[in-house]
Amino acid sequence: MPMHVGVNNNLLGTMITTTFHTPEIEIHHVRLLLNPLASLAIHPKLSEFMFATSSDCCCSLNKNSSSPIYAVDDEAAGIRSEMLIIEGLTDNPCAHPRYADLCRRLNSIQSLIRFVPPELLSIIFQHACPFPYCVFAQNREESRLFHLVLRSVSNHWYGIVQSTPELWNYVSFSLRWATEKSCEQYLKLCLDNSGGLPLTIDLGRRPEPTGSPACALSPALENMIVRNSHRIRSLGLCYLPIQWVESVLPKMSQLSALDLRWWKWRDVDPNLSLQISSTNLHRLSIFGPSRRVGIELPARSSITHLTFNRIPIDVCMGFLIECQNLVEFHSISPYFPVQDTFPTITQLPLVHKCLIKFTWHLLDSSRLFRWTFFLLKHIHVPALENLTWLNMGNSDHFLNATSFFKRLPKSLKEINFTGMHGEVDNLTHTWLDHTRHDISLNLLRVDGCTESFLDKVFHILFRKPTNSDELILLFPQLTRCEILMRTEDERKQKMSSKIGEDLVQLLEERTGLIDNFVFWTSGYDLDWNKQIWLQLKKIHDSSLSLIIGESGNCVDISAKCNLP
Repeated sequence: MPMHVGVNNNLLGTMITTTFHTPEIEIHHVRLLLNPLASLAIHPKLSEFMFATSSDCCCSLNKNSSSPIYAVDDEAAGIRSEMLIIEGLTDNPCAHPRYADLCRRLNSIQSLIRFVPPELLSIIFQHACPFPYCVFAQNREESRLFHLVLRSVSNHWYGIVQSTPELWNYVSFSLRWATEKSCEQYLKLCLDNSGGLPLTIDLGRRPEPTGSPACALSPALENMIVRNSHRIRSLGLCYLPIQWVESVLPKMSQLSALDLRWWKWRDVDPNLSLQISSTNLHRLSIFGPSRRVGIELPARSSITHLTFNRIPIDVCMGFLIECQNLVEFHSISPYFPVQDTFPTITQLPLVHKCLIKFTWHLLDSSRLFRWTFFLLKHIHVPALENLTWLNMGNSDHFLNATSFFKRLPKSLKEINFTGMHGEVDNLTHTWLDHTRHDISLNLLRVDGCTESFLDKVFHILFRKPTNSDELILLFPQLTRCEILMRTEDERKQKMSSKIGEDLVQLLEERTGLIDNFVFWTSGYDLDWNKQIWLQLKKIHDSSLSLIIGESGNCVDISAKCNLP
């Protein structure tokens, strides 16, 4: 693959511009690398590896030698001492003009005498590489070319990268017809250089705007994947033909994580029939849509993470019942059940002792209602820390299952409410009314709600008298509240002063109980009067570290107080 590399030395590092050329594709990749050797020279644990040259490495080194190496060593030590002083004076030393000059000097005086053993440099590359654990990681996009950029720096680095299999066992690319040949070459390069290590493969196409069916991989790509299927540990496939996916999964005996995604095309929902041979599958995520789903596993006890999106609710419920070691379970926009009979449950209540994250999506439908009602009535989650509650439509009748919220454990740290579009008043009951007041909640997130619902939430969070005339405070450890609003035309909503008044009362009641609070909004303009901002500044200046976000940006509270 023809390649051009441009290197531009910077005060704090090296700017590497790498261009890859093929007849089908041209990739420009720009990355600022802080000089890794200079950074390591400062690290006390690694400094012993840094000060040797090829001519001196066999000599007996001592501090009394008159070699220029030691003069440089002493000067470097003095520079590092000065850098440490600056680091102690500011949270952002890189912004200090003197600090940048010290970095430049340190790079300059040590560049000719530093030697890093290839074995150590290989370890450094592995730790610096942003490769994810599996296809479910959030940062997988930024890791695709990292090792290619590293090996383009010099011949020395090229050899080390080529001989480090751990840099090559993650393969990720998005297929397009114009890049198919390049993808074949890249996949072969990764397979050759990764040795026999387990593989993580993340690939797929994007849906065509015409809504045409998913397109097959090239024969060369298919053959390479099939030949190495026994090595694949983590697999992500997007918008690939279902028949091919169904044929290749049984060959993957070591599979531990699987993420499958499709989009609807030509108003046809495909049928899924997946046979998975691996006994070590821990993570399974399927993004439909599909009206009929069959998933065969040797054992479901190994599964710890499940995500179903647009999958029939009886399939979701069946997995929830049978996978007793779940740590995360997410059911989003479930479809009507294939069979209206409940799965057999040998023992009630349904207790998930390990479940930490739980997502359930409420839909207004008589065919879905009784499944949700059954779940809320019988499930127990004693270790739950994160609850996401999606409510689409007017699902007030689910309040009949308030026992679920009463059973929420004290360990709960985060609640996410989504789709609360109905208008409410102070007499309207919500699920928060039925939640125990002493849970360890520190984050409450509301996404896509009416202002009346938000006002209701604040009123629930205020101090309430009990039957014994004592005042109780719901969620005394709450330190963050996020309010999100998304509109199709991206216009911002105005948040009225009533919500600002609610926030002031909320913070005043919690003064002395918490040290900090974050009120973060996205998609909103805080249309609050000056008096509210003055009250918030008073709270902030007294004893509470207060951060307020407006449309995703941090607000200068003092500046708001100076507005007319």
